Amino acid sequence: MQKNDVFVVGASLTGLIKRFIWVWPPWDKVNHDNPHITAYLEIGSTVKSLPKTGQEVIVLCGCVTTLIDKKGCYMMNYTSIYNEDYIPIKKDECSFSQNITGIYEEISEGEAIKLLKSGNWITPGEDVILDVDEDYYGCESVFTKLYKSGVKDFIADNMAAIINNMFCSFTVAGEIIADNFYNSVIKIVLAEKTEMLNCRRSTHDLVLINKCLTYVQLQQKVFNMIPDLTENVKNYQESVLCSDNDQINHIFLQGLLRNMVKLTIPQLKVLANVGICLSISPRTLEYQPEMRLCTSYNLPNSTTVFFHSPSTKEIEHRTKRLELLFSAKNLTPKFITITRSVRDGYTPREQSFKIESDIMKVLRSSFLGFEKDMVHFDINLLGGLEGWSGRH
Repeated sequence: MQKNDVFVVGASLTGLIKRFIWVWPPWDKVNHDNPHITAYLEIGSTVKSLPKTGQEVIVLCGCVTTLIDKKGCYMMNYTSIYNEDYIPIKKDECSFSQNITGIYEEISEGEAIKLLKSGNWITPGEDVILDVDEDYYGCESVFTKLYKSGVKDFIADNMAAIINNMFCSFTVAGEIIADNFYNSVIKIVLAEKTEMLNCRRSTHDLVLINKCLTYVQLQQKVFNMIPDLTENVKNYQESVLCSDNDQINHIFLQGLLRNMVKLTIPQLKVLANVGICLSISPRTLEYQPEMRLCTSYNLPNSTTVFFHSPSTKEIEHRTKRLELLFSAKNLTPKFITITRSVRDGYTPREQSFKIESDIMKVLRSSFLGFEKDMVHFDINLLGGLEGWSGRH
């Protein structure tokens, strides 16, 4: 549930996957030097000693051969599970006792359509697992919306810290309860701030202006409009609030309001749209729940991912291209998976519903026997079955 390559490597080691084909869309051409590359892999292991303890550990290694480059052998960085660097090694350092081999291909959408039409690329009866990632249509950073609206880093950080200490949901159901409460608070702030600004704009008389709310008064008025703060979330079967102490929760609420009332109307609308959520799926290995602003980890200036925001017209064109891909006679998947890539912040959230609807429509029309009741939705999807963009 964390990374595609984690599944692919594991599935390759068990023999489930012998050939992996990655089809990339035209907008990602900047990251590819060739329209089609094929690599032949040999997977093995080596033994290394940990730097600090000297303990011997088994490390995954492999050799890669392509038509362009000579054979190169590498091992995974074993000093940290979070380090994705590959370390070059000599071939005789890697043991291939299990005889695990495979083929890896990267190919453009256009080349894939041509090869599939030829009928020689994927042979009849070949077992195929088809995985469609919704970020095939485009990739955006949720945090960009906050940047563009002018929300300062320190304000976003302050709110994120308060949310993290205030809400402690362990499930997606609790996540939705917390986000609904957060959204309702912003709606009240929006309404009251709009009234305050209208009051100030309606007159130039200083006496009358002084009768309009100040920011401190606005904060207190909104706070007084939510007297039963904990009741909405306390009555839920799961504890959504970190603390049972009303006084502590009121302090956190005042902290949120203190940041919210200073924001502009457009900025508040962006914050409501972004929402709050669990940082990772409850399906994650060694799951540690954490509530935060739902900006994901795909942040500008901290990722090598190429951003692309597709128009509605482009989405429809991409869907037609998928129809061409899936119309190949020899392509008969035994199993189909769809990855939303919304919680991790890659698929454009505002367009995710249309993207997913288009993909499902193409799958149903392309593969006989694909019925609605055959589709399984993971219970931990962000925003549930309907998705994040349509949650309110």
